[in-house]
Amino acid sequence: MQKELEQYFILRDSLWNQFFTDTDLVRAKFAQTFDSGNKALVEQWADSVKYFDYRFSGYLAAAADAFVRQHPTSVVSLYAMLDNRSDRPSTERFRQYYQAMPAELQRGFYGRRLDEELARNEKRDVNNQRFVGQHVQSLAGKTPDGKELDTEQIFKQNKLTLVEFWASWCGPCRMEMPKYYGLHKQYQGRGFGMVGVSLDTNHNKWRQAIAEDSLQMPHLSELKGTSGDDMQRFGINAIPANLLVDETGKIVAVDIPYPKLKKKLQQDL
Repeated sequence: MQKELEQYFILRDSLWNQFFTDTDLVRAKFAQTFDSGNKALVEQWADSVKYFDYRFSGYLAAAADAFVRQHPTSVVSLYAMLDNRSDRPSTERFRQYYQAMPAELQRGFYGRRLDEELARNEKRDVNNQRFVGQHVQSLAGKTPDGKELDTEQIFKQNKLTLVEFWASWCGPCRMEMPKYYGLHKQYQGRGFGMVGVSLDTNHNKWRQAIAEDSLQMPHLSELKGTSGDDMQRFGINAIPANLLVDETGKIVAVDIPYPKLKKKLQQDL
């Protein structure tokens, strides 16, 4: 077990080191590109530099993933997954690895702990699915300019609209929003809309984040954090979170991952 622990730590440390190596490479590429005169290319690499720090947890989770595939029946694999339990994108994959393990490992200390932590992530997803089929006629909050937003009209104008809950201080949100926004820019001419709903309490930081990330789409916020009416209404206690709404205002998906949303847009629009 000690030998396998050392293998995992070496693998994790190597990806830790790789993260900083890749960070330096991205920054160097940005520096090389800066004087190219190609504004679009400069902005692309600037975005890469800005959001690279948010990829750190993914690097470490990849270490756990690689170790588990090499040692599918090791108690250290349970420890490795538990060590990266906060990486929500890995939850489904870790659950599959856990279920393939011998029963005695599942019943052991690390097996029980991992099961509890994975269930905590899964419970949020299952619990939120109760909103599928309900209708959204309006959203609380106001725009950054202090105006009302006719969200019902936005829904009617699009075949599908993503309502993305985020905040300026939320690292994973700042990483995820540009990806979803990229889909918005790609499919908005085919009927895909997007509305950002912020859990910020500081108006200036909210507006600054919108400008920094170039999120040119409708935005709303009650500026009440998790105490906002819509946060309570949709049971949102962790972000990023989202609702996918059709043209009638009916919720067709909750917390839809980027790959599934991309596939749905390719099929439906």
